[in-house]
Amino acid sequence: VMGKYLLKRILLFLPTLFVISLLVFGLSRAMPGDPAERLTGIIDFDGDPTVEAVLQTHYERTYRHLGLNLPGFYFSLRPAATNADLSLVLNPREREPIISLMYETGEPEKVINYYLASRKLISAYRRTDIPCRTDILEKGDILAISMLNSIAQIESAKRNFAEVIMEYGCTDDEIASEWLRTAAKLIESRRGTLWWMPVLKWNGIDNQYHRWVKNITSGHWGYSLRDGRPVGSKISGTLNYTLVISFWSLFFTFFLGIPIGLYLGTSENQRVKRIVRSLVYAFYALPLFWLATLCVIFLTTDEYGSWT
Repeated sequence: VMGKYLLKRILLFLPTLFVISLLVFGLSRAMPGDPAERLTGIIDFDGDPTVEAVLQTHYERTYRHLGLNLPGFYFSLRPAATNADLSLVLNPREREPIISLMYETGEPEKVINYYLASRKLISAYRRTDIPCRTDILEKGDILAISMLNSIAQIESAKRNFAEVIMEYGCTDDEIASEWLRTAAKLIESRRGTLWWMPVLKWNGIDNQYHRWVKNITSGHWGYSLRDGRPVGSKISGTLNYTLVISFWSLFFTFFLGIPIGLYLGTSENQRVKRIVRSLVYAFYALPLFWLATLCVIFLTTDEYGSWT
């Protein structure tokens, strides 16, 4: 009987734990703000192109290191038009125009190929040793090609870019030619009739939830958004204070609380019992956060005397 009871409790515990983990994970992902942006301290990338490239590279590495580019769960259900590997899009600001292009064209793979070619062209723009410098175009035109969200904008950018590279004799530039080819394929694409059909996609274990559970069980609990330190090291560094406070809390509970309770239950002195009971109720009614704040103020510094 005991074995069946334990087995039943375990079988109830596992799905309950799974549902709770899903709720906690979902709430952590629903919090406003960008963790990668907080950790890198980046608000925007406007400014000098060299500094901009370094900041954006740092941001994207942090974004990938945190696994934020991965799908959220083991499977996903989304329209066929967006059924592509969005983990390749490391900058979340570029995902919205990419998804808009997918809905317009119904060709998710072609959109991803165009995006990757655009990133190569942007990287080539920032280098100084490539055979055909792409800075013959204005800076804004080059840096914005991965953010274009409609076929009309891509067609205009392709036409302008093709005219310039032909005028400057840059038709042999492999990176520029690759971008022109992917842009042309995207422009020529026509959306099919079943682009809206939902597709169930298995993402495998390489997803945010699996990595989150794995990190929790292995003791890697992420990084503090305040100072970037590992959460585990911050907890271990202050654990001794928690143990001391817990010890004294248990000490007062057993060596003060229990004797007082026994006295109130056995003593016949009603006057003393009323006084003690009133004091106990008064202490019990004190808000813990207020009392804890007073303890921090008076018992962690010597500003109010050496005795504190």
